[in-house]
Amino acid sequence: MKSTYFIKVKAFLQRNKILFDIFSSILLSSMALIVSINSCQISKQQSINEERLNIPLIKVSSEQFSNKETNDSEKITIENVGGYAYNYKIQKKVFLSCEYNPLNGEATKQIYLPIDDILDTSSQTNNYIGPIKYYYTISTMKYFHDLYQKTIEVEKGYLHIRLLKYIMISYNDFKDQTHKELFSIDGVFQGCKIEETDDINKLFSLQYPTYRISKITLEQIFKLFKLKPEH
Repeated sequence: MKSTYFIKVKAFLQRNKILFDIFSSILLSSMALIVSINSCQISKQQSINEERLNIPLIKVSSEQFSNKETNDSEKITIENVGGYAYNYKIQKKVFLSCEYNPLNGEATKQIYLPIDDILDTSSQTNNYIGPIKYYYTISTMKYFHDLYQKTIEVEKGYLHIRLLKYIMISYNDFKDQTHKELFSIDGVFQGCKIEETDDINKLFSLQYPTYRISKITLEQIFKLFKLKPEH
């Protein structure tokens, strides 16, 4: 009985050899296509994962500490904790932001005073990955705290003063593409990446007379706004 069944199957295949060949060819081609698509997807995912691993990741951290000789001090560390990068260019800017809010409803007035005695730099390393550069502020910070984040009552309004610290970093990645990132240092142990704006780019590009935080006085700021302190 089995031999009869195989004889019938063999006869059917012989009669439909062309159909069988076409079906077999389609089936093999489909299997080959599926294998090829899977291989392509695996290769693409591996390439994406490898590219992610090679993406530089710039980290800026601020550490504030105290000691007997210098009182409050600050250390800022710039490092690459991601993939390979080179051709680092680092620029720092520190401003005393002074904002006058009049009580009569007039528009707010604001000026930025560049400060040159905060964040002294160290030599830049030659590292592609790891620490790139350090900034230090090692001095008595009494003057700084006298002005920092204060709202002062003045004639017909209020004057708000705060310190702004920015670090601009440009570099090339493993694809030789150039990147530029901007960080704001505000708070302990933190450097926050922020978006570049026209106002910030203007601050970085314009040339100003600079001030020393250890020398600037409220009287100087009042004169810039043509204000008088409220008694």
